[in-house]
Amino acid sequence: AEHCPLLTSVRFGWVKLSGVSVVHLAKHCPRLTSVDLASSDLGDSAAAVIELATRCPLLTGVNFSLCHLGSSTVIGLATHCPLLTTIQIAESNIDDSAVIELAKHCPLLKVIDCSLCGLLTDDSVLDLARHCPQLARVDFRSCYQLTDSAVAELARGCPLLTRFRFPGCRKLGNETVEALAKSCPQLTTFNISDCETLTDDAVIMLAKCCPQLTSARFAHCEQLTRDAVSALATYCPRAHVDFSGCDFGTLLEDGTVEPDYAELEPDYDELDFYSD
Repeated sequence: AEHCPLLTSVRFGWVKLSGVSVVHLAKHCPRLTSVDLASSDLGDSAAAVIELATRCPLLTGVNFSLCHLGSSTVIGLATHCPLLTTIQIAESNIDDSAVIELAKHCPLLKVIDCSLCGLLTDDSVLDLARHCPQLARVDFRSCYQLTDSAVAELARGCPLLTRFRFPGCRKLGNETVEALAKSCPQLTTFNISDCETLTDDAVIMLAKCCPQLTSARFAHCEQLTRDAVSALATYCPRAHVDFSGCDFGTLLEDGTVEPDYAELEPDYDELDFYSD
């Protein structure tokens, strides 16, 4: 670091850096705009991360996924780095206070990944909806406390969304999907697997309103029927769609669907009909 003071980007993902190394980087590379330290377990190195944020205020993108950061550390990042557009903090030990401060101090956010942050509630996504209208990619996988009405507000407040991943958020359903259909026509990637209350009507609306979909996952959304499949194939012909775990009829021994469903080919050649 001390020999490359003009560095603007560093990527040490999956390298176990210590807090001392992070501080050294911060002291010698103040022009950093992008830092990837994914999987460096920095849970006990909050001071080092805050030092990085303080000395590198030009940061626009950070990846601290699997670093097990706490709320106070993320709040420090938000406070000192108002130019952030991308933050990846999957599997962090954070609560709503961290995301609320991010939303307040970083209105330019376009990408946020809070997968597996199980303490987050509706307050987090509601604040993102209010303060971060430029969000394009959101990932809250297995944030199981989130509800349908709050995530629907996120869709309404962020019309530029292209990537929406909320698998394992079992309280989501029709309201969220209908809000996405009405507000986010540029959507290309969608995952709402494990939502048992989702029905055909919402999926049909999504298919009609979001023709740019290239990936859509509805695994274990057990109320969906052939009508949802037909709509997606008709209106989103380029989409790879996952219906694994959905019961569309009797499955054959090799895991494929009986011929009355398979006859929909070739339009369905990229749809998954397999049950696990």
